[in-house]
Amino acid sequence: MRSSTCLVARRSLGFPVAYLVGTREFYGRAFAVGPGVLIPRPETETVVAAALAPSGAASG
Repeated sequence: MRSSTCLVARRSLGFPVAYLVGTREFYGRAFAVGPGVLIPRPETETVVAAALAPSGAASG
């Protein structure tokens, strides 16, 4: 486990918290994240929910 001093130092350099802890929850699931991975944003959950919702339009 990393020392809290190291984590605070990296955070003060601008590292996102998600990169420091190594995971980010998105749409009810935990995803591993790091410098080579985009961090899921809360607004994107709204887009996913809208895409998964029934459109209400009849198909066919």
